[in-house]
Amino acid sequence: MSIHGVNARQLQIISILKEAKCTNTAELQEELGVSRRTLRTDIAYLKRVYPDKLITHRGRYTGGLEWVE
Repeated sequence: MSIHGVNARQLQIISILKEAKCTNTAELQEELGVSRRTLRTDIAYLKRVYPDKLITHRGRYTGGLEWVE
């Protein structure tokens, strides 16, 4: 199923963020079992589709992600 062109893995990212409220990219990458590049691509796409919902925080080693309802 695809909502706004969002694939199943991206929907899983949204679900994880809604449950966790805030997480970092390293934890998300490990939980999903994807490469850093894949995760960055998914996050970039989600930021374009949901610019007001997905908040990214830059950090020196890992970035933080937050889903705002």
